Amino acid sequence: MKKMLFLLIPVLFVACKSDEYLYKYNESTARYLQPTMSGFITPTTADLNVSPTRISHSETFTNELTEDDFSVSGTKLRGVNDNETSKLVNFESPLIQYMKNYTIGQAVKKYQAIIVGPIFEIKTSDDYEKITVTISGYPASYTNFRKTTEADINLMDKVSKIGQSDTTSHTPKVIYVN
Repeated sequence: MKKMLFLLIPVLFVACKSDEYLYKYNESTARYLQPTMSGFITPTTADLNVSPTRISHSETFTNELTEDDFSVSGTKLRGVNDNETSKLVNFESPLIQYMKNYTIGQAVKKYQAIIVGPIFEIKTSDDYEKITVTISGYPASYTNFRKTTEADINLMDKVSKIGQSDTTSHTPKVIYVN
């Protein structure tokens, strides 16, 4: 009887399994593991070599947007005109975020470079079946890795002040160690 009971339990689990919902997950990430501080870290500086030629990369997705992708704080956007939609500055559907992240990840892999000044264009096909996400920008790579110098710190301090209306002096938050 005990053997019969042990054989019956796995059969019940298999019988209860439902394939009604299947999920697929893909991810492209340019930087996933953040560096952690363990001991003294020597600052490193590098130059960014930006190509003067703009590149473009597109990815096409099945349109799986739902009404929930167009809601803000429970307010549905159905029937909202373009002028009112443009007021929703900080809202973006998680699905659209995924599509943009995936597209930029594929572009980074294809061009083996980071993308500077990325511009996204998202278009839905006329039959509403597909969404095409296109990213364009300038491919760039890091070169000339070196130990940070006092001149680098001074340059970073000057750059950080650009656009500030306050003319008071700023003390850099980086300590130079020779």
